[in-house]
Amino acid sequence: MITVSILIHEDVVLSSACGPLDILTRTNQILAAHGKPPKFQVELVSEKTKNILLSDPAQFICHRTLAEVHRSDLIIVPAFKGDPDAVLEKNRALTGWIKAMHAQGTEIASLCVGCFFLAEAGLLDGKPCTSHWKVIEDLRHRYPRIRLQPDTVFTDRDGIYTGGGEFLSLNLVLYLVEKFCGKDTGIQVSKNFSIN
Repeated sequence: MITVSILIHEDVVLSSACGPLDILTRTNQILAAHGKPPKFQVELVSEKTKNILLSDPAQFICHRTLAEVHRSDLIIVPAFKGDPDAVLEKNRALTGWIKAMHAQGTEIASLCVGCFFLAEAGLLDGKPCTSHWKVIEDLRHRYPRIRLQPDTVFTDRDGIYTGGGEFLSLNLVLYLVEKFCGKDTGIQVSKNFSIN
């Protein structure tokens, strides 16, 4: 089974965290309906507390904190809202944790502007990256070593994945389902959510 850690913090975009959770959970249900074992063990992970109040009128009860997670197969970094400088500064522990987890072999996927965390960790240097069109110039200025591909839906290089704008990033999650579960399952999940 593949352990997937979805990072949660107060500035996370709700749909960017719930979308992958829904898709991966539904994938397990589709596999079960075909007599197959679940493929994903999904956990919500936060920095210091398991009870995260979002800036939206919503809250997540996370499974574990960063300090409790020493192994994961895949980390999903959702989009955030707000000024990148402020969000990165108050969530600096996430950047260090992402970098340390990748160093021990964990694959990392960012959705939309979640790529700022990967860029801060130095994981996108020399690699392709896509994101929301609104932040491409900012990314280009801040991180000149990234090979930006603004017209690409998602990128995949050496266990580092980036997805385009917020809902477009769900195509990256479907790609990961197909990669880990096979094309037939990927097609079924895609049809289930009416996402191409």
